[in-house]
Amino acid sequence: MAMLRCPHCDGPGISTARKLYLGPAIPATCRTCGRKIGVPYIRGLLAMLPLFVATVPFVALHSWPIRALCVVLGAAGACYAYVKYVPLIQR
Repeated sequence: MAMLRCPHCDGPGISTARKLYLGPAIPATCRTCGRKIGVPYIRGLLAMLPLFVATVPFVALHSWPIRALCVVLGAAGACYAYVKYVPLIQR
């Protein structure tokens, strides 16, 4: 698993999987320096837009396999956006 750079020490701070559990109120601890790492509130919410957009066809469609596909694609898009476009910040 790839390690992401800590905004404090520029060392390997947290894993990509750990970043997916970060939130504005849920910081992580850097593995190198032990200081707190977080994500900005607004960018974290914006990264969840693919999941919210996927709810439109979920409500409009009546086929459960297509509904499930919408949710899976929305969640995958949200995870990708969160990892790629939400920066780590100092807490």
